[in-house]
Amino acid sequence: MIKSAPKSKFFSAAMATLMAATVVATTLVTSPADAGRRERLIGAGVAAGVLGTLIVGGAVRRSRERRADRYYYRGHVNRCYARYRSYDERTDTWVDRYGRVRRCRL
Repeated sequence: MIKSAPKSKFFSAAMATLMAATVVATTLVTSPADAGRRERLIGAGVAAGVLGTLIVGGAVRRSRERRADRYYYRGHVNRCYARYRSYDERTDTWVDRYGRVRRCRL
């Protein structure tokens, strides 16, 4: 099975939201006498689709940032453990040879 890239997942979700909102808006009005109302609803459907796309895009971006932060922090902790024997992950500190508590800056 081929995994899709996050960009294509975002694009798929955005298109699905846009199409669903447009279909819902156009099916609400069916008579030809309400053509002006139908056009307004199509516009509202497109606006809802764009808003949904922005919401999904923000969620994807935040997810990527959290993943990157977690990856960076794990590397930071591993470097500190490798360098300082007295490193404490909970406080992100280590104790130097004079007994002073220092923050790990690696």
